[in-house]
Amino acid sequence: MSASAGMVSTVIDLAKFDVAMDQNRIISRESKETVFTPMISNGGKSLPYGLGWFVQEYQGMKIIWHYGYAPGAYSSLILKIPAKELTMILLANSDGASRNHDLGAGDVFTSPFAALFTRMFVDAKPTPR
Repeated sequence: MSASAGMVSTVIDLAKFDVAMDQNRIISRESKETVFTPMISNGGKSLPYGLGWFVQEYQGMKIIWHYGYAPGAYSSLILKIPAKELTMILLANSDGASRNHDLGAGDVFTSPFAALFTRMFVDAKPTPR
């Protein structure tokens, strides 16, 4: 069994993992910089993937994310926006969160869930009090 073919978790446990990552309790800040930096291909092209995480820019902010997909079974999406101290954790008991979105191509915004999350929490203007 590998993490790609059977790792089981809960939103609560993933939230604890996320907090520990943010507080540098799992890996150091310096290591996270490396992990969350896109790799460069042999041809010199920037790739959409760091070390275990996809990395994108959105409105000048780094977006860090990963997904899971088991056809006909389950799917997941974790999206971090460090500049806003935001994380979305989505676990599904179906493949619908990842199916038909081609997330492996490196664009999280092909996911309607990621697009809605960023529209609601990044694009939204604060409401006056």
